[in-house]
Amino acid sequence: MGEIKSTLDLVMEKTRHLSMSEEEKTAQQKDDTRKALKGLILKYRDQIIKQTQFEKELGQVSAMNDIDARPVLISELCAAIDPGQDNASPIALLKNICKIDTTPLESILNEYDQRVALAKDERIAEVNEQLFKARKISGSAVVPNLESDTGWKARTGSVKNDYRKRLDQQIEKIPVD
Repeated sequence: MGEIKSTLDLVMEKTRHLSMSEEEKTAQQKDDTRKALKGLILKYRDQIIKQTQFEKELGQVSAMNDIDARPVLISELCAAIDPGQDNASPIALLKNICKIDTTPLESILNEYDQRVALAKDERIAEVNEQLFKARKISGSAVVPNLESDTGWKARTGSVKNDYRKRLDQQIEKIPVD
């Protein structure tokens, strides 16, 4: 009677003659580094580790994969920056670990926050005025729910796209090497 082989045995048997080229090995190392750094960034963002521990583990990731993790780290941190979100962690790591001047990025993010706050105040005033005209409802207890307002979502989406483009242009200027 024939031997029953596991799936792993079958795969190993079929692929034993395959080997990775140097480009594939380098790409795999970069991918492994990227995954490790994403996890490390999340740990830092969730305050599971502090900056000193981050630096220590960053060194381990670089040594483990025998690759310069700095360009990958910068890329991952820049990808983590998003207008309207808490960007303190990626900005702090860019500034303190990667030694990058984050002033232009912070300026764009602060400008975005101010613009959204102003637009929010304007939209609340518009909705309050509409309520007063249509139903004679007014007062400090009237608080419009902007999260369910499609006009508000469209307006903030447009603003966010504009600032995302500005951020991306600024990020492109960051020296990776």
